[in-house]
Amino acid sequence: PAHSMPLPSATAAPVARFGILAAMPAEIAALRKVVTDQVEHKRGEVFSFTTGKLEGCEVVFGASNVGMVFAASAATTMISEFGATKLVFSGVAGGGPPRPPRRRPQTG
Repeated sequence: PAHSMPLPSATAAPVARFGILAAMPAEIAALRKVVTDQVEHKRGEVFSFTTGKLEGCEVVFGASNVGMVFAASAATTMISEFGATKLVFSGVAGGGPPRPPRRRPQTG
């Protein structure tokens, strides 16, 4: 289980980590099952990141929320505060089944 940790010290040497970011918590749920040594890090009211190890590699993962501004803020935090040197964004990104085209009303 994850537990909370205080903010890292400004003098602490960052650990090089692989960052995994998704928009929604459900999209990172599978990581919670396989990442070991999990430590949760809260950042304000919006973000929560988790550090740990995935197959022996240091990782940080979290959900950014929907939107480019949230994603950019979360990615910046992963890089600057958690030492993410590589970053992937994972998730469905609107990849649901296609909707049928909207029909326009016929006139006259």
